[in-house]
Amino acid sequence: MTVSPTSDGPAAAPSGAPAPDGPLAAYRPIPGVRDEMVDADGRVRPHWQPLAAGLDALGTDGLDRLGQSVRRLLEDSGVAFNVYADPDDRRQAWNLDAVPVLLSPEDWAVIEAGVTQRGRLIEAVLRDLYGAQTLVTDSQLPAGAVFGNPNFLLPAIGWDQRPDCLLHVYACDLARRADGTWVVLADQTEVPTGNGWCLVNRVSMSQVHGDRFTGSGVRRLAGYYARFQAGMHALAAGRGRIVLLTPGPADPSYFSHAYLARYMGFMLVEAGDLTVRDGRVFVKTLEGLQRVDVILRKLPGRSLDPLYLPGGQQIGTPALVHAARDGTVRLANAAGTGVVQNRMLAPFAPALARRLLGEDLLLPDIETVWLGDADGRARYLAAPEDWRIDRATARHDPDGRAVARTAIDALSQADRGELLAQDGDAHVAIRPIALATTPSVEGGRVVPVPWALRVFLFAGPDGFQVMPGGLGRLSDRAETPVLPGGRGSKDVWVQGAPGEARAPSILSAHLRDAHHRRTGRELLSRVADNLFWLGRYGERTDMSLRILRVALSRVLDEARQDLDAYVLNGLLGLRLDLPLLAPDTGPAALRLWLDRAAARLMLDADETLGLRSSLDGLHRTATLSRAYLSQDAWRSLTALRTDRRWRTMREPVLTLQTAQTVDAGLRCLSAFGGAMAENMMRSFGWRFFELGRRLERGIEIARAAAALAGLAGPSEAPALRTLLELCDSYVSYRARYLITPAATPTIDLLILDETNPRALAFQFARLDTILGQIHQDAAYRTRDHRLVLSHLTALRLADPEDLAGAADGVARPALLDLTGRVQRDLLEVSNQISRSFFTHAERPVRS
Repeated sequence: MTVSPTSDGPAAAPSGAPAPDGPLAAYRPIPGVRDEMVDADGRVRPHWQPLAAGLDALGTDGLDRLGQSVRRLLEDSGVAFNVYADPDDRRQAWNLDAVPVLLSPEDWAVIEAGVTQRGRLIEAVLRDLYGAQTLVTDSQLPAGAVFGNPNFLLPAIGWDQRPDCLLHVYACDLARRADGTWVVLADQTEVPTGNGWCLVNRVSMSQVHGDRFTGSGVRRLAGYYARFQAGMHALAAGRGRIVLLTPGPADPSYFSHAYLARYMGFMLVEAGDLTVRDGRVFVKTLEGLQRVDVILRKLPGRSLDPLYLPGGQQIGTPALVHAARDGTVRLANAAGTGVVQNRMLAPFAPALARRLLGEDLLLPDIETVWLGDADGRARYLAAPEDWRIDRATARHDPDGRAVARTAIDALSQADRGELLAQDGDAHVAIRPIALATTPSVEGGRVVPVPWALRVFLFAGPDGFQVMPGGLGRLSDRAETPVLPGGRGSKDVWVQGAPGEARAPSILSAHLRDAHHRRTGRELLSRVADNLFWLGRYGERTDMSLRILRVALSRVLDEARQDLDAYVLNGLLGLRLDLPLLAPDTGPAALRLWLDRAAARLMLDADETLGLRSSLDGLHRTATLSRAYLSQDAWRSLTALRTDRRWRTMREPVLTLQTAQTVDAGLRCLSAFGGAMAENMMRSFGWRFFELGRRLERGIEIARAAAALAGLAGPSEAPALRTLLELCDSYVSYRARYLITPAATPTIDLLILDETNPRALAFQFARLDTILGQIHQDAAYRTRDHRLVLSHLTALRLADPEDLAGAADGVARPALLDLTGRVQRDLLEVSNQISRSFFTHAERPVRS
């Protein structure tokens, strides 16, 4: 048997053996364990041969570059890291192995038939449990396992408007045993998670593998998602919106939710974005309330509605269940599907399949014992070391960790028996299985690693449709009772039949199917809030970096060495509450004080205006606004986020390395600002971003001018130069005046000059324009707009000589009064915008 060549290099060796000098040459299966790529004799399986030849042709260096390309694409997509975690902590990152899992058409046929049957079985069980409940009355399902289940929702029983389908979306966790047979690990029926990760995995892998992907005859995912999208639109019947309801960015699967929503064209919402009025569900937008017809929910059932389902996390939308019960909104999945989540059906599935479907199970469950009866407990307690305990309906995330775990395994045998006698209804015992292996790249080598996968289905008009692929998960252990995690993910490729038609991308819909929209008022209030604060955090971070750069230049530039106690007090006082330096403090003491202050500004996460807090806010709001940022803007912030120098920096910080890091950070922010200015649509999203940016810059300029331009005497010249450098206007000043910084021209340039993007008047001119656009339908100017317009008028009428003058022994009282009022009123503008558009505590004035 000869392996087909690829465009990347020569063919592998004949007879299915890897090339003798390739990276697969040393690959050997674990004795007695099924391997996906090679058989027991080390020969490459037929459906793997084109891919194996291509990987061999890459060589070891090529495999390393392949992995680097995958990581870069994941970072660009925004799925590569958790914004709340340390970017250096790879356990918190979304790791994708560079070598996929390739399944043959024969293997996939077994999986497809088995999971489709299982979907039909679960739908039948759900309809009975929330309907006639004959399975309980006939003892096919124990009453304790159902009615004692916290995911069995009483408000979901006896609906007059019972939907035709309860289980719209379903995921099945599968594993291949070491002997080669398939087994079901768990059912994900509540909020199946991971199909967004499947998308980003496939997009990344298809790009980096190129010809190896097409040469392997892999079935595309696009057809599945196109049918999924069409099914959701059929539920909406063309009337209203389809939204994807997510718990929010604190949820580990938020990136998957956001990516899926963006790809499918659904609006991503949180519970607070929805409201129920007159029995109908609406989403809050800048345009007002917009009708919602279908909710693809990723929020657990008990958290959907604090009014009808008390005792949850109180994060849901009041009266949402009432609207679903009346049929004015469709929930996918329906409320209550979590009752059969995870291992709930495993002990009873064979008998249920025969009763409800008249069929034998095609895919067996992992060996599972329900601990709600005496026989099950006795079987477990006879050999507890052979079993693993889990809650019957615990939801597992794609890393294989149960969201609701118990500590039973840590108890003594006597305590276990007592606890299970009281709470056995909610628990099952699972016998771990030995897993098959698949190739994985580790340390420049290709090694066999245990694996399992999650397969996704949705219920369409023609029954359950199965995604041709899935979310592969690698395991650190040879045995597992659940979907493994912690070692990384795999893209699962399914080889198609010869001549199978290629499915078009969901993004290639004809233009006639798209709605032409330019207003942008359908923007979610929450998204506008995030973009507003993205602009503010960007400016706040920029100013912190500039303060550090100016401070560092006073120490590191041998031509400068112009340390001044008054100037340092004003400069670092912009961010920190510090004891004031005495005017006669010596150079050595000044350097020590400056080093400690700079270290606090850079490293202390508890400083409200410190660099760490600003960077965290910047990256959090950027992540929440990812769908509205261009690729270049996102890459600029990603470069700043992943720069390890920020997290490895130690005291002392007054070093050349720190200066280089600060300069790199400013370049990233400049690139981000440029990309936003050049690439972002001038929609309402842009207006709120620009509004936050100009408002924060105005506050920063006013604060800096009050601290530095108000100084007189010997410190005046260095203070004015520091202010000009801080506002990035020193070159502009020298080009205009060619003199040492003086008060009047400096104040004119930084306070009154509307042509200078770093001047206070420029910020108010932009704020006036933006607020006019945002409030364009107002009958008259709103309070926030009037405040801005009054300051803009005052600045246009102001005399720089008056602002620079002294009176009653106070240096520049007019300037201090102006900057104080500016700071106070800009904060009021921010609060007014928040009340009108973000929290809806006040209604914007309309004509």
